[in-house]
Amino acid sequence: MRKALDLIDRVDPSHRISFAGADQRVSAQAYFSESLIILGFFDAAVEEKERLMRNFDQLDKPFDIAWHLLVQCQLCALLGQYEELLDNARKIVRFVSVMATRRVEAAASGGVAMPARI
Repeated sequence: MRKALDLIDRVDPSHRISFAGADQRVSAQAYFSESLIILGFFDAAVEEKERLMRNFDQLDKPFDIAWHLLVQCQLCALLGQYEELLDNARKIVRFVSVMATRRVEAAASGGVAMPARI
């Protein structure tokens, strides 16, 4: 997985493909941290999730934001930070609600739904 992430890093972000609606780097890094958890490398998984969250402010695509919020929820669950977990889960629900509303509005007007920041 680290080699895959290294390969992705060499690709210009504007040429990366979308995976599950997110930049392939975002989703690959999330899956990598999940793999570390499954293998029992909890400290490495926490480190990887924290690395993923450091880049949160640079996101502008709605699904990248959603992936990051999900990763943050997983990290909070791992660390026993349940209040922050609940707060991030609420952000995801608000985010999905806003995106669904914008999508309906865009479809009604024939326009394109624009992402909203949380």
